[in-house]
Amino acid sequence: MTSTLFVPQFGVRVTTHDVTATQAIVSVTGLAQNASAGSVDTRARITLLNAKGRSIAQQTTIVQAVPAGATADFRLDFTVAKPDLWSPSSPNRYTAKVELLDASRVLDAETVLFGVRNISMTGQKGLLVNGQPMKLRGANLHTDLGGLGGAAIPEAELRRLRIVKAAGFNAIRTSHNPQSATFLDACDQLGLLVIAELYDVWSEHKRADDYAPLFDSTWQHDVKRVIDRDANRPSIIMWSTENELGIRSRSPLQDVYGKPLADYLQQLDPTRPVTQGSAMGHALGLRLPDDSPEWSYLGVASLHYLKQTDDGFEHIHDAHPDEPLYIGETWGSQLYDFTKTVNDNGWVIGEFAWTGMDYLGEAGIGLPQSLPTGTQSGGSFGAKYPVFNSYCGDIDLIGQPKPQLAWRKVVWGDSQLEVGVERPTPAGYEQSIALWSYYDELPSWTWNVPAKQAMRVRAYTPGDRVVLKLNNVVVGEVALTEADKMVATFSVPYAPGTLVATAYKGRQAIASQRLTTVGAPARLKFDVEEGRLGQDVGSLAHILVSVVDATGHDVPDAVVKVNFALTGPATLAAVSSANPHNVDSFRQPHRYTYHGKALAIVRSIAGNGVVQLTASADGLRSVAVNL
Repeated sequence: MTSTLFVPQFGVRVTTHDVTATQAIVSVTGLAQNASAGSVDTRARITLLNAKGRSIAQQTTIVQAVPAGATADFRLDFTVAKPDLWSPSSPNRYTAKVELLDASRVLDAETVLFGVRNISMTGQKGLLVNGQPMKLRGANLHTDLGGLGGAAIPEAELRRLRIVKAAGFNAIRTSHNPQSATFLDACDQLGLLVIAELYDVWSEHKRADDYAPLFDSTWQHDVKRVIDRDANRPSIIMWSTENELGIRSRSPLQDVYGKPLADYLQQLDPTRPVTQGSAMGHALGLRLPDDSPEWSYLGVASLHYLKQTDDGFEHIHDAHPDEPLYIGETWGSQLYDFTKTVNDNGWVIGEFAWTGMDYLGEAGIGLPQSLPTGTQSGGSFGAKYPVFNSYCGDIDLIGQPKPQLAWRKVVWGDSQLEVGVERPTPAGYEQSIALWSYYDELPSWTWNVPAKQAMRVRAYTPGDRVVLKLNNVVVGEVALTEADKMVATFSVPYAPGTLVATAYKGRQAIASQRLTTVGAPARLKFDVEEGRLGQDVGSLAHILVSVVDATGHDVPDAVVKVNFALTGPATLAAVSSANPHNVDSFRQPHRYTYHGKALAIVRSIAGNGVVQLTASADGLRSVAVNL
């Protein structure tokens, strides 16, 4: 901005109305701010451009007498024929370009991206996206980027959200604070639906150093800044005012802040409903009375860890038939039950796994426990040092799938068969899971165990029968009923070779999967996920290193120390693995692999030359790549 008349930051708001496949109304509201000492007149020109950058509509309006030191608003409405709608499968976006003119001279210009879409949520029809029914396959995501920490970097945010969407998720809950603009840019681009959450605390502490002392004096300012920044985003479908603040003995905070927050959000943005994380108090076994005020001011209800087998489930919809509901957090150990609750009830619009990816903190809540046979785990909350990450995600800290994701893909209908082999435990012990944890298993038939040791194999399938063969000999057959929740479990005496699982529906084979014993670690292999390092200073490249055998097959459980060396105008931003116990610094140029893999993140710096990354390990052939 060089003119005294300009469009202020977040001074353009785009809303869409009456959206159909044949046309949509696009309303663009702008602000003109006058920093001069006198009143001025101007013209505002608004141009709509499609995804290819081609102008599809343009209008101009007079903005008269913008007062000195103040702002004036203006609005223009456009009818867009046959709009390219934004949706999870087709995240089409338009650009609104707003220019302030003095005669023919452009004084200032601002552009915003937006999407044309129609989102509705009701207790009768559930969630409709552009008129089509959809369920939220959601992931809770914290803000950190693993080894990069709390930074918000475009390539890293885009990478993790691509991984999340490729895993089958279509929605994100930003647990439990506003995410960066960079993160939300990626959601808009990729077509992820977002519940944008504002607070993990209000005025009552959860931790001594949290936001609570500032809340009373700043919440209105902070909420307005968030809405002003993010209201144009097609990805955001709801605003959430908090996380689990009403579950603590029916905290009076709900009565003090719940309605004012919801009312203020609706005032700032009447186009989206307001929700709260576990507002209805299901967590910890609490229930919300039918006459509680939350039912009147929230557009969408949320209950954490809710299943249709819970006492009182049916009463919720009977008492509040117009209110849609989503399950804001779910346990990986019971994911079948949560998904069935969503699928069986039209008014339950979705579920959000806790969590989509592992994150730093809440150490070890997802770790299985090795306990005496027959002992039930009570969960691993508060695991001892050196555990440092949550380990409760469907995806690990470096972006690799974890065992519960295999089950989820089958339950969601994205796969007909997945196979995992449980890591063996000492005699007299077994793996035990609860709540956020899941079994430590790998899609591998390469194990350093004595011959004939019993190995527990799980086959996940919607089929009604699974046949398991080891080296062409049938070693098990399991008939599945609904009570098995799409999991067939086998005990197989270990012998190297090839394990083949075949799933059937009736007499028809619907899928087959094989696991073959691989050779010893022989060399390292690189996978440069972005293809190359961008030329802009600060660009990132993520390079996955894998331990492979002489024929190039991954060695799934290899643990080797990998040393990284870098030449050229770049630096190692982070080196990490998914190991929840490895507290080595992310800034050191080496890492022990976990499940045979580690991740190096390279950042470009100023200078000319070729950037080359080399990885080496004792006894293995090294690998190098020019980035």
